[in-house]
Amino acid sequence: MLQESHGNLCVRHVIVAIGALEKSFHTRSRWGHLRNLSASQDTHHEFALFQYEKALRGLRTSIDDLERGAGARQTLVSAIALSIFDFFCGNGGFATQHIHFGRKILAAYRPQRTSSQLQLDAPVTAPSDGATIDDSLIRMFTQLDIQTVSFAGIDTPCAYTHVLPSPPLITSILVPMNFTNPDASRNSRTLLLSAGQDLILRSLTYHFVPPISIPSQIIQQREHMVQKLIQWLRAFDPLTRGFVDTSVHPLARPDALRFQVVLLLIRISGILQTPESVYDSLSPHFEYLLSVSRDVIAYEEASQPIQINPDFNYGESSSLFFHKKSFSKI
Repeated sequence: MLQESHGNLCVRHVIVAIGALEKSFHTRSRWGHLRNLSASQDTHHEFALFQYEKALRGLRTSIDDLERGAGARQTLVSAIALSIFDFFCGNGGFATQHIHFGRKILAAYRPQRTSSQLQLDAPVTAPSDGATIDDSLIRMFTQLDIQTVSFAGIDTPCAYTHVLPSPPLITSILVPMNFTNPDASRNSRTLLLSAGQDLILRSLTYHFVPPISIPSQIIQQREHMVQKLIQWLRAFDPLTRGFVDTSVHPLARPDALRFQVVLLLIRISGILQTPESVYDSLSPHFEYLLSVSRDVIAYEEASQPIQINPDFNYGESSSLFFHKKSFSKI
């Protein structure tokens, strides 16, 4: 965003808007954004909205360029920046719209590649302006998209799967019977998280089709991923069993390495229109997430007692803001 801001009016104003919004939350600790929320009608908040309006006007200029076959990369980065501001501000609906707009940009401006070309992982040039939408930018966008899907659900069809960079083959990810130390578990964990998130995004296009139309190949990929995640959890479990250091934040303990894996297992199990009964067998994993959440609340409350501003109107905006910020920490 900082690099793009030199020539992108929309992104430049969004960065200023985010900085002003940050100023509007008076903090006394690193968790102050969640606890000491001030009234939103201060000068910083008003200035943030003023800059946001300027950013939207800049986006209209980018859209005009799109109609002339140029500016795809610039507009995609603008969509990412605007969605970050709206998530931060508590406007989850607007943030989701920006993500959907980014999907359309990728689907329209990133030419389809054959299976052999996908292995090359090379940047593709936009139609006429010479700017590239490379794989690093797409990965950045998909990281934000996966959060949107997780928190807002799947409300529109997605048809940009052909633009996603090639993920590691699920069957090629090696998971031993047991890990000897936490570091040994991190490599396969990283590969599993990457491949799993990619699989979720690729499955979005099948959310609104008849189940019989879902290719058997992607269903098999889901089953392979579920088995790999379960295998990883089994291999990791003996490593930290019985070890609890209450002086360390629950999400900074060695055992917390399993947290993202458990989340992914639950999400992967339910994609491709799988019946909800599949969650019945996942009760221990839900109980684990609940236990970690309780530990986090207890640790935070003990280290920094929660202080609520009685003059603040905790409406929809603040609740969405709390939801986004707290889960981004996790």
